[in-house]
Amino acid sequence: MRNNHVEHIIKGIPEFDGPGVYMLKNINNGKIYIGASIHLRQRILSHDRSFRNEDTYCSIKLFEDVKKGHGFRAEIVEKYDSITRWKLRAREAYFVKLYGKSNELYNTAVVPTYDYDYFVNVDDKYMIKWLGEVFS
Repeated sequence: MRNNHVEHIIKGIPEFDGPGVYMLKNINNGKIYIGASIHLRQRILSHDRSFRNEDTYCSIKLFEDVKKGHGFRAEIVEKYDSITRWKLRAREAYFVKLYGKSNELYNTAVVPTYDYDYFVNVDDKYMIKWLGEVFS
């Protein structure tokens, strides 16, 4: 059992710490953020830590609502036993587009731009091709 003495801003933090796509849902206004990580629990905890430490690195829009006193609930959208990083980003993009059709999102891009910058820097031609398909 994990030590739960910290008062988390994000409720429903999952025990699952494998790869997957997650959602942070604002319980006050219904707005959502879609993300993906190879370690879901750790990534959601890092969001929670940044909120509690008043660090805006993860999303200034999320943090603005935290400062207003809004609460958030974490949900696993999809989890995997094993998945490559680029396939995980493809699933994230899929869910951003899917949820974005009927919900207001905190996400400002289909796929975070740091992935594009990273893969351009390492000259991954397959990722660059995939990103071109996602954004077209």
